[in-house]
Amino acid sequence: MTDSIQEIRDRIDLVELVSRHVTLRRAGNSFKGLCPFHQEKTPSFTVNPQGGFFKCFGCGVGGDCFSFVMQMENLTFVEAAERLARQAGVEFQRRGDTRERRSERERLLELNALAERFYRRQLESFRPARDYLLNRGLTEETLEEFKLGYAPATWEALLHHLRKEGASIAELERAGLTMQGQRGPRDRFVDRIMFPIHDVEGRPIGFGARGMKPDAVPKYLNSPETPTFNKSRTLYGLNLARKAIDEAGFAVTVEGYMDVIGCHQAGVTNVIATLGTALTEDHARILRRYTDNLVMAYDGDSAGLKAALRNSGMFEEAGCNVRVLAMPSGQDPDSLIQEEGVGAFHHLVNQALPLLDFRLEQLRQEHDLQSAEGRLAYVRAAAAAIADSQSHLTRQEYAGRVSSLLDQLAEEWYPGEPRRAEAASRALRQELDQLLGSRRRQSRRRQPEARPKTAARSQTAAVDSAIVDRTALAEQYVLRAALSDPRWMQLLTERLETQHFSGADFAAVAAALLTADGDEPSARRERVLQQHELAEAVSTLLMSEGPQPTDEGVEDGVRQLERSWKQQRLRQLQAEISKGTGSQTDQLKAEYRRLEQEVLLVDRN
Repeated sequence: MTDSIQEIRDRIDLVELVSRHVTLRRAGNSFKGLCPFHQEKTPSFTVNPQGGFFKCFGCGVGGDCFSFVMQMENLTFVEAAERLARQAGVEFQRRGDTRERRSERERLLELNALAERFYRRQLESFRPARDYLLNRGLTEETLEEFKLGYAPATWEALLHHLRKEGASIAELERAGLTMQGQRGPRDRFVDRIMFPIHDVEGRPIGFGARGMKPDAVPKYLNSPETPTFNKSRTLYGLNLARKAIDEAGFAVTVEGYMDVIGCHQAGVTNVIATLGTALTEDHARILRRYTDNLVMAYDGDSAGLKAALRNSGMFEEAGCNVRVLAMPSGQDPDSLIQEEGVGAFHHLVNQALPLLDFRLEQLRQEHDLQSAEGRLAYVRAAAAAIADSQSHLTRQEYAGRVSSLLDQLAEEWYPGEPRRAEAASRALRQELDQLLGSRRRQSRRRQPEARPKTAARSQTAAVDSAIVDRTALAEQYVLRAALSDPRWMQLLTERLETQHFSGADFAAVAAALLTADGDEPSARRERVLQQHELAEAVSTLLMSEGPQPTDEGVEDGVRQLERSWKQQRLRQLQAEISKGTGSQTDQLKAEYRRLEQEVLLVDRN
C-alpha cells in the first residue's frame, strides 16, 4: 500500500488537480489562488508543485494531493486514495485486502453499473412505469439525476442481458442482482421501480425497488448485503447531498427514497435517507465527515424515530447535535412539499426541537399528569431520558426544566391549595433528583474503566512566555531546515532527540525524523516527506513564510532547543529533590549541578 501511495503522489500533478476547483496564478516557484475551504478576497492559498504540498495561510489548511481530495470531497483517506489511483492509473489495494477481493469488488461495481443502465433503458421504453413517476410529480431532469429505472415484469430479463455481457451466474448472485428460484436462477427485482443506491463517488453499489402493483409484497425491497453494499453504513442520496450539507451546516434525514428525491427536486438538497434501518453508529460517524448537526424528519410513530429516542446517547457519543422535526399526521416530506409547498417544509425544519426536548414533550403527552400514578410514571420516564446524557450540564439544565414544569402543573392539580401544590411538586422534584443520581451511578458502573493516559512532559506554569515562544520558533525553524536539506537533517540526528521537541504541533514530524533506527538521515527525511499522515504538518513547515534556513541559523536553533530542554530538566530535578531523601536525592543533585554548569557555559558563550 505504501508503494502505491507514493506512486499515486508521483503521478498526480497537484497544480492540475487543484486547478479543477481553484483558479491558480504563478507566483515565483509556486501558484496562488483563493482558498476553496474558506471565504477570502485576497489569495492566501499556495501550491508548491516541487514539494507536492498546498497550504492556505488564511485558514491554515494544508497537505498533499490526498489531503486536498479528502477536504474538497469529504472523503476518507482510503476513498481519496482509490479515486486518485483511478485517475493516475495505479493499482491500489486497501490494507488487509487481497488482489482477489479487490478484483471481486471492482467486478461487482461494474455489474451494478451495467444493471443501472439496463434499468434506465427499460424505464425509457416502458411507458406505464415512466408515467407512474411523472404522475408522482417528478420531472425528466430528476429521473436522470437519480438514475431511476424499471425492472421488467419477467423473471429473467436482467439475467439474460448480463449473461450476454459475460457475467457468470455466481457473480450475479454475489452482486445481489439475481437469486435462486424454484426453476433455477432468476432476477431478484421484477416489475418494480428501481432506485440505484450510490456510494459517495456516485458509483452504484446496490438497489432499492418499489413494487408497481398496489398489492406488491414487500412494497419496498433492497439489495441484500454484498461486498459493495451494507445498508447500515449507507445513506441514500449522500453523493448528491454532501456539498449542500456542508454549505447548510446540517443534514436532514428522511425515511423514504421519494422523500429524498422530492426534497432535492424542490431545492432542499441537504436531505438523505437511511435504507429501512434506524440511524446507526456507522451512519453517525459518516455524517460527522460533513456536519455535526442533524434534523430528523420522521413520522411521529416511525420505528426509526423510536429507535433514535431509545439510543439518544449514541448521537451524543458520536458528537452529533440532533433535532426532531414533527411531521403533521399522515404526511411525509414529499407529500408536504407537494401539497403545501417547500416553504412549509422549511418552516418545520426551523421549528425542529432538540432530541431530548422532543422526547420530554412526547413523555408529557403519553402520561396522565392529572393522576398521582401518571405523574410519578412521567417523572421516572423523564429521569431515565435525562440520565442518558453524558453531559453534567445537560442533565442539570433538563432536570431544572422538568422541575419548573412540575411547579407550574402543581398549581393546576391543586387550585387554591398552595401548600398541597408545593408539597406535591417538592416530592416529585426529590424523586427526580434521586432517580437521576441512581441512574448515573448505575451508568458509571456499566462503563469500562478508562485507561490511564500517558503523562505528558510536565511544564511549570512559571516558565516565561518569551522563552516558550523562542523555543517554538526554534523547533519550527530546525525542522523546516531538516526537511529542506539532508545536511541539516544530519545535524539534527547528531545533536537532538525527541525529548527536545515539546511543542504539540510538529511533535509527530520530529518523532518520525529522529526515531528510525538504522536509517540514514537522508532516508528518514525522504520517508517523512512521503507520509500522508504528516502531510499537513510538513506542508506548514516547508511553506512557512519565515526566514530561509542558514548554517548559522540552524546551529543557533539547535542550541536553543538543547538549552530549553536542560532548563526544563533543571525545574523537574528541583521539584524532585525537594520531595526526596537519601542516595537517590544525591544522584539528582549531581545531575542538577552538571546541567546547571552546562547551561551557564552556554550562556557565557
